[in-house]
Amino acid sequence: MAITVNGCTATDAVNVAVNPLPVVNLGPDQSICTGDQWTLNASCAGCSYLWDDGSTSATRTVDLAGVYSVIVTANGCSASDSFVLTVALAPVVDLGPDLGLCPGGSLLIDATVAGATYLWQDGSTGPTFSATAPGNYAVTVSLGSCSASDAIVLTALPAPSVDLGNDTTLCPGEALLLDLTGTGASVLWQDGSTAWTYNVIGAGTYTATVTGANGCTAQDAISVLVATPSAVDLGPDATLCAGSTLVLDATLPGANYLWSDGSTGPTLPATAGGTYWVQVSQGTCAVSDSITLTFLPMPIVALGPDLTVCDGTAATFDVTNPGASYLWQDGSTGASYSTTTAGTVVVTVTMGPCAASDTALVAVNPLPAVDLGPDVSLCEFEVLTLDATYPGATYLWQDGSTSPYFVAGTAGTYSVMVDLNGCTATDSMTLAVYPYPDVYLGEDTSLCAGTSLALAPAVGNATVLWSTGSSQPTLSITTSGTYWIEAVSNGCMATDTITATFIDLGTVDLGPDVSLCPGGAHTFTLNVPGATVTWPDGSTSTSWTTGTAGPVTVSVSLAGCTVQDSATVSMIPVPQDALGADAVLCAGDSLVLVAPSGLIGPTWSTGDHGDTLLAIQPGTYTLTGTFQGCPFNESITLSTVPDPVLELGRDVEACEGEQVVLEALASGNVLWSTGAEGASLAVNVPGLYWATVTGACGQISDTVRVVAGDCGPYIHVPNAFTPDNDGLNDVFAPSVVGNILQATLEVFDRWGERIVLREMPDLRWDGLVDGMPAPDGVYPWVLRYKALNRDGVRQERLLGHVTLLR
Repeated sequence: MAITVNGCTATDAVNVAVNPLPVVNLGPDQSICTGDQWTLNASCAGCSYLWDDGSTSATRTVDLAGVYSVIVTANGCSASDSFVLTVALAPVVDLGPDLGLCPGGSLLIDATVAGATYLWQDGSTGPTFSATAPGNYAVTVSLGSCSASDAIVLTALPAPSVDLGNDTTLCPGEALLLDLTGTGASVLWQDGSTAWTYNVIGAGTYTATVTGANGCTAQDAISVLVATPSAVDLGPDATLCAGSTLVLDATLPGANYLWSDGSTGPTLPATAGGTYWVQVSQGTCAVSDSITLTFLPMPIVALGPDLTVCDGTAATFDVTNPGASYLWQDGSTGASYSTTTAGTVVVTVTMGPCAASDTALVAVNPLPAVDLGPDVSLCEFEVLTLDATYPGATYLWQDGSTSPYFVAGTAGTYSVMVDLNGCTATDSMTLAVYPYPDVYLGEDTSLCAGTSLALAPAVGNATVLWSTGSSQPTLSITTSGTYWIEAVSNGCMATDTITATFIDLGTVDLGPDVSLCPGGAHTFTLNVPGATVTWPDGSTSTSWTTGTAGPVTVSVSLAGCTVQDSATVSMIPVPQDALGADAVLCAGDSLVLVAPSGLIGPTWSTGDHGDTLLAIQPGTYTLTGTFQGCPFNESITLSTVPDPVLELGRDVEACEGEQVVLEALASGNVLWSTGAEGASLAVNVPGLYWATVTGACGQISDTVRVVAGDCGPYIHVPNAFTPDNDGLNDVFAPSVVGNILQATLEVFDRWGERIVLREMPDLRWDGLVDGMPAPDGVYPWVLRYKALNRDGVRQERLLGHVTLLR
């Protein structure tokens, strides 16, 4: 800075440094629950602090709602921040003291806090929880971000035992004393009375509610009837028609019955004449009554089944009953009735007071029409179809067949009966059959050249025509050709044809010699009509097949002339088993496959060509080619043996004295370090065990260690048993897993008196007290035991309840 006065100038300078403001941040405003604290932190390097309450530390812990502020100073510069803390009211939850719960009872546990949410032990979220069974019940109550918890334990209380006995029936004037003395602390009967006894003198339902010393209640009821046996009356004697039923009724409330037939129901259906009686008992009271019934016979009326008659035939019905009267549907009154008209026939037969009716339907069917036509003549082997068709009818021919048609091909008389709904008509006709003339010329034949063949069929007096134009009954031929004959007799014509071949046997030839591949065959064929061909095995067919090397000679005979020819069959020596037998390789091995010498075009299944193939993979290798013109095909299969596999798993922890089974996951026979063999090894001593598996391609080993563990003991005590000697759950006994040194079991009754004391080794209770069965109920128990573990001797005392049910 420069200042000039009257021409004179002076200067001066000052250095100004700007220090940064300290950084202070107390964070966002917060809300805490009642009883919680919050720490405010204003820390920064080289700073001093001044809070609104005058404190000067870097941090401040607060638990009250309000506004808190701090001034932070560093290098003469100050900065401030403020923080608002609100305190939310934490909910107060109190489920009350632990309680006892009576059987069948419930307790409504209330944790209600205005505006709160709830989470009970079972995951439910209501303000209240209805507990219906003993157990531990807990709730967490949340109000905003604040929560509180409480729990309550409900134990089972025994209910008193109350039994009024079975429902009963009293005779008039009798009384029943109900006595519940000693069953509880108080009793309340259905009429409000509270005495331990109650005298029953009338019918009704009586109820007692007993309250035990612990406040639990039990209830029972009994139904009492008063007998009124004097009300039994089966009614007066009666007369009924046979087939009807009279139900005799002796019903009285709560009664027992004994009828004359031994039945015991309140009613008895009577269907036959006689005297019936009943004895009715109510409780020890009894009364009886009887009735006599007479059943008159019903008239017998049976028109029989519905009838179908043919047109013009009468249907007749007879219902004669001595001493009866009759009434038919047309008003007639005779014992019988006939009609030729279709319709319904109804009759009523009356005998004294009893009447019976029956009904039958009469149907009238028309007669069928049948006409087989006039008599007919046929040639042999011709047939005639006779038609008797009539719609809806059935048929019976002379041979028992039942088709509407009959095919006739032999001479005779043919007849048919046509049945239409039981109505029949018949007709017949006669058939004449003439034979064909016999024109058989024989089989086609071959003959030696220079001979002749005479054709002489047995044509009788038939008219003949030969293919040569001759009309004579016989024909002689000397040249090869086909010849036919035509003959007619009684209008029936027959023909036949023969082919004759005149052969020179000098043309017989088997052909050249034959070479065969292995498994191959060759067929020689000679077809000489009429000649006999004989092969080396004696067969005489026109062809002969062989697959064997050697000479083949054939003989051909015709009309006494014989000629022979020969040929030779040879086999080509194709190599066999050239690749050798199937082989097994270890991992990394290979095998050179070599084709046989002389094989043309060797081709491997791998696509390679050549006389050799290096096989390094498992599989089937096939070699093909030709050998002296024959196909060659041979295969070899290579398989590999895997390296041996062995896995003993992780180390095993076992209790002292406990037997452990070591399992080996292996590909072969396992040899253990103990000398044992097999896939498993049972051991009961800690230590290091090893096993070895040896295979075709090597050996592998593995180890497993058995170490001593901390084991138990573990004790399970059942909560119920049923000593009813059915073999199931008959005794109460704890189940122990582990080493127990000493144990005692005590069982108490509901008044706290010990009734059972058991010591090792027998900790069982069979439900007897001093030789007598203990009553059903809940019994507290105490189990004390000493056990040895790795930390030494441990003593425990277990408490619980067991329910006895019979």
